Parts: sequence; structure tokens; C-alpha cells
Amino acid sequence: MTLLFSLSAYGQAQSQELTWDFVKVTRDIYGNEQSDTITYSVNSEISKIESANEIIYIDYAKYALYRYNKLDRSCVGFPLNSNKTNEPVNTKENLRKRSIALVSSLKLLTTTEHKEIAHYNCSLKHIMFGADLALFQMVAPLVVTEFNQKFTESMVSYCVSDEVVGFSTLLNIAQKRSDVFKNNPLLRQFDIVGLLEILEGFPVQITHKFQETTSVTTLLNKPSLTNDKKLFLLPDECRE
Repeated sequence: MTLLFSLSAYGQAQSQELTWDFVKVTRDIYGNEQSDTITYSVNSEISKIESANEIIYIDYAKYALYRYNKLDRSCVGFPLNSNKTNEPVNTKENLRKRSIALVSSLKLLTTTEHKEIAHYNCSLKHIMFGADLALFQMVAPLVVTEFNQKFTESMVSYCVSDEVVGFSTLLNIAQKRSDVFKNNPLLRQFDIVGLLEILEGFPVQITHKFQETTSVTTLLNKPSLTNDKKLFLLPDECRE
């Protein structure tokens, strides 16, 4: 029996606020291991992704992304592109947009492999980020910096399930953000909500191998309704 929550069960989507945790374990080739808990808080307008040292706060209604450093209590804000944004057209800007489009391009690779993870039946899928780069011969991998983070081509594995409680509500939220993801495609690599339609399921486990490290991010608890308004507050330092 499926555990999907229907939209009617949640009531109006505008008022829905969900939260859940992932545990992320990163290992390098030397045997060093580091663990971190990542808390997602999502409603119709905001995704807040909190780890031990940082909060990534994405306001889809105001087209803004904030990165708050917990250690030094500093905050950096970035505007998001929208259909209403009138940016000057010049060669340098067009080149930057082209580079972002290449690195953010993706290809979904499905498999017949199934697993049971965190008590969910999952199907294994892979996403090749930077898929369009295969059309070009480059001496070195293309790297772009956006939102204070470097992005390049990578292959990420997702074990996904449609049995996760809250998936239908999150999918509905993802659909309402589709224009923002289209205009800011690298957001999909920040906010997992942006990949739900592509994966056709909720990622119960994510495996990312990059250079000398492998990170495995596993769902710790199912998405649950929350009435805690504090979860969706922008840190004070980001309002200054």
C-alpha cells in the first residue's frame, strides 16, 4: 500500500510546510570520514537547507538566494534570474550564460536495479550533469562559479521512491517553481525539490563521487508537517 499523501490530504498547498533530515557521510580515499546532518524545510515559497556550518536559504517568491555562514555569522545574498529581469546584453554576459547552460545541462539514466533503503523500495537512477559538454572537445573540464560555489560536470546516483510521505505535495511545489528552475538551472544542484519531476520520485539516497571523495546522503526521517514558523525565518544577518 502506497504511503503517498494526496494533495487533498494536506489541504491548500500554499500553507504546506514540510521538514525532513538527511545524514551525509563523506569519505576520502585515505579512509577519512566526516558526517553531517542536513535539514530541509520547504514551503510554497521557501527552501531552507541547513547543515552544521551553513544555511542556504532560497526565496522563490522574491528571487533571492542567501548563504549564511554559522561560524562567522556572515551572510551573502544573490539575486535569481526571472522572466522579468532585464539584464544588459553583452558578449561577456552571453558567454557566462552559455557556460552555465552547459554545466547545468543534464541527462537522466535509468536502470533496472532496485534496493531497499531506510525501509523504502527504491529504483536506482543516475543524472549526468554537464551532459552537453560531451559535444565539445575541451582541454580541461569547464568550471563555472555561481552562488559562491564551483560547478562542473559530474555523475550523481539517486535511489528514488514514490512511497515517501509528502512526495505529492513537494512535487506540486516543484511544478510551481518550474520557471525559476528554468531561469536558474544550477539551483537544481542546491535544492533537491528541483529534481523531483525529473527523477519521478523522492531521493532516499544520493551518492556523489568527485575526485578523491565519495559522499552518501541518506534520508534520516520522512518529511513531516511542521507549524514552526521559525524554520522559515531569514537569519538576522541576511536582513541587514
